[in-house]
Amino acid sequence: MLDLPCYSGFVFVVDTTEYSGNFEREMTAFCTGAMDEGEYARKDANRFCEEAPSAVREYMRRHTIMSWVEDHGWMTPATIWATPGYWNNGHGTEFPDSEWDGKQRKWPAYLSVGMLFDEAPTDEILDFLKGRARKFKKRNYLGTREPLPVDITGFRLLQVKLGSTVEERHV
Repeated sequence: MLDLPCYSGFVFVVDTTEYSGNFEREMTAFCTGAMDEGEYARKDANRFCEEAPSAVREYMRRHTIMSWVEDHGWMTPATIWATPGYWNNGHGTEFPDSEWDGKQRKWPAYLSVGMLFDEAPTDEILDFLKGRARKFKKRNYLGTREPLPVDITGFRLLQVKLGSTVEERHV
């Protein structure tokens, strides 16, 4: 979880099977149309604008939060989020609780993308966000040009008050 001590609101979280810092900006832009000040995910935000119904575009415009400054100094609506039950060994290898041998060190694994909202998204908006997340394909840096799907393991909605999670539910 990011350190957002002054943030109060809601976080829609997409849990995946891989480090989310490689695609959190693009997925957030693809799902909400919001992007950071560096316009890193312009192509994904444009696709959202072309494909989302007008009522959804208006909802996202009014309720997506761009309230924290990321490591490049840009305001952004995209966050990486710790994934419950998964750990990182400090060398880039993630593993579930069930594979921890008790000997290796472990830190939280950031396999989840968090999208910030000022109010709890409606069920219709949650369904839209989940559908968009399932359609999202990340950029492929492995030599071929075909985008790659992201394996999604679940969705959560968190209510946060002054940086502390007060309620979490799977959606």
